[in-house]
This record gives sequence, C-alpha cells and structure tokens, in this order.
Amino acid sequence: MTLDQNQILVNNNTNAIYTSLENDDFVGLIDVTNNTVQEKIILQEPRAMSINPSSGLLYVASGTSHWFNVIDMNTSKVISANTQIAYPVASVANKITGKVYVADCLLCDDSNFTNGTSIYELDSNGSTINWETYYNINIKENGLAINPSTNKLYAIGTDLQSGMPNLYVINTSLQ
Repeated sequence: MTLDQNQILVNNNTNAIYTSLENDDFVGLIDVTNNTVQEKIILQEPRAMSINPSSGLLYVASGTSHWFNVIDMNTSKVISANTQIAYPVASVANKITGKVYVADCLLCDDSNFTNGTSIYELDSNGSTINWETYYNINIKENGLAINPSTNKLYAIGTDLQSGMPNLYVINTSLQ
C-alpha cells in the first residue's frame, strides 16, 4: 500500500511551517522569509502529522515500525514515541484539551486497506488513554479534523458495507 505522505502544517502561534514529502526521510521546517528548508527533523517516512500550537508539540507517524512521535517544536527533537499504534494514517490534536487522536488502519499490509479503523485517544505526550475500533469504516489518509470547542472528530472515510465515501462525526469521549 502506498500512502500519500505529502503534508503541510502551520504553527499559527509562530508562523512556522512544517512539511513532509513522500519518500523524504525528514520533516522540514520551512523558513518563511526565503521559503527554504531551515531545519530537517530526521524521521523515516513521515506521515499523519498534526500540530498543537498551544503546547508547542508536533505529532508525526514514521517509518516501517510505525512509531507515533511527539516532537518539541522549540528544539525540533523527538521527546517521546508511542509504539502501540500499528499503522497510523491520520492524526489531529485538540488545542484546548491537548489530546491527540490517531486513526489506525486495522490489519493493514501492502495489499489490503479495507479492514476498518481504530481511533486512539492520546495525552499530549503521546501515551494511549483509550481507543475505539470501527470495523465498518475506513478513514482516509490525513482524513481527520477536530472542533476543539465541541470535542467532535470529523473523519473522511469509506463505509465498508456500501463502499460509499462518507463524512463521519465521532464523539471524542472514547469510552
């Protein structure tokens, strides 16, 4: 399976831009004055990025080991990693609660991407708090968003029974 790993995020508090490009083994911190890569945060196959400007943390899934990394944006260093998540395909951070939500493809391999999704709820340091499995939906790569005021997740995915694309609204109190 090939994921579309290209992604760009903006830290609204500092105007810093972070980007990951398919087949590059780093997350680039872009210098906005001359639009060049100012710094490279070395990670194998970065994808499923999210950012919490309030906490100063960047979240990035990476590598064939599928680690979910927590990066301090002040130092550009990985400060922790969650190895429990098998195949993260999307993430989003709630800037109010500090929690991070990660969509994980169930039983993914190179040829099968139709097994459902688990959504993990993590604390701001990347430790798993809870998770819920949705056997009937496949959330798309980078297909998560959150309304921090209502604590609702919005996911773009496919209903596995009908094969139809859909927008899902998920309560983030995963219990």
